[in-house]
Amino acid sequence: MCAFIYTIGVVKAQSNFIPGSITTINEQEIKGFIDYQNWLVNPEEVSFKTSLEAEEEVYKPSEIKSFETEGEIYKSAKVEVAISSRKLDDLKFSKTIYTENKEVFLQTLYQGNKSLFKYVDKRNVDHYYIYLNSAYVLLKFKKYLYKNQGVRKLKENKTYIGQLLLYLQGCEGIKSKIRTTKYTQKKLTNLFESYGTCVSEKEEFVREVDDIKINYGVLAGVSSTTIDFKSSGFEYLTESDFKNSINISGGVFMNIALPRSFHKFSFYNDIIYTNFNYKEKHTTTRSLLNKTDNDIKLEMSYIKLNTLFKYKIPLLNKFIFRIGGGISNGYMISETNQRIEYTQIREYNRETNHKAVKSTRKYERGYVGTGELMYKQFSLEYRYENTNGFSNLNALETTTKRNYLLLTYSF
Repeated sequence: MCAFIYTIGVVKAQSNFIPGSITTINEQEIKGFIDYQNWLVNPEEVSFKTSLEAEEEVYKPSEIKSFETEGEIYKSAKVEVAISSRKLDDLKFSKTIYTENKEVFLQTLYQGNKSLFKYVDKRNVDHYYIYLNSAYVLLKFKKYLYKNQGVRKLKENKTYIGQLLLYLQGCEGIKSKIRTTKYTQKKLTNLFESYGTCVSEKEEFVREVDDIKINYGVLAGVSSTTIDFKSSGFEYLTESDFKNSINISGGVFMNIALPRSFHKFSFYNDIIYTNFNYKEKHTTTRSLLNKTDNDIKLEMSYIKLNTLFKYKIPLLNKFIFRIGGGISNGYMISETNQRIEYTQIREYNRETNHKAVKSTRKYERGYVGTGELMYKQFSLEYRYENTNGFSNLNALETTTKRNYLLLTYSF
């Protein structure tokens, strides 16, 4: 899991020059190619080429007026940025909104007679702006704490409501909607669209809201299971070889790709069937006429729910490599747990039946890591899983390790 997180951290953004344009300080539009990165956080600079063969030029907000690409418009602006945190653990007992001045690229959400813009800072905090009197004005919002009869409670400074009531004039019917509009991109954009409809204004530009992408699919393949037993006793288990039980596995999955960053990050869940089966023989010889044979049969089947966080790395020719890591939860749905003991002492022979593992748990948990090669709707996935096994005895520790090779198809 640590290696997975580290790998994501060291992956550098690949260049992605696509058609776009910049507008210079002198209002000259230059068409060319923008290094578009589907930004989650507003870019501090933008790379531009007049042609794909030309030398790359890098511009900061102070050096150009705006740039456009992939249906997105960014405006250079000198603005106030709220510096108060919105994380619950960092909230203060003050409704005062503190700001700092910055020069940034604002993303255009709605452009018309009344316009709306967005800035996402490095803390992944959203800030929204209107254009008023030739300036970009921060719509002010803050979460803060207050005490009521000694109990700490959460409250919101919604200054932006009053700002919007003054800004969106000329439509009486919009006032009630303004008062209930939340400080989010979707709600604010919808408000400006409703205002435009109310005043019969044709908008110049509306930025579509980036939504999550959900897809489903099936997976099937083989698993190889190894069980490790550790104990100071139970020699018939610890000294036997429970390795490489090859079986068929299969199931269904749901992948939720997060917006922005080209949907490279995703939450992934699958429900998969897996099993193992072993037949082992263990002999304990004390002398020529004193020995014990154990015939062991272990067969167990599981339904597993795996929850992973995955990251895509684009390769050549539309191939994609995806890595992931997460947790595995399994529930045992069938169990064969037998040990037949044959004891021979001189002429005396005895056969007794026992459980191979005297007490088993139905639920197992562990961690899982994956790597897969994707092409269009298909992928070939290698998966490694390590769980706490099925022994419910304090004196007997089990670890179950599985290696999967799976073929998946996404609808």
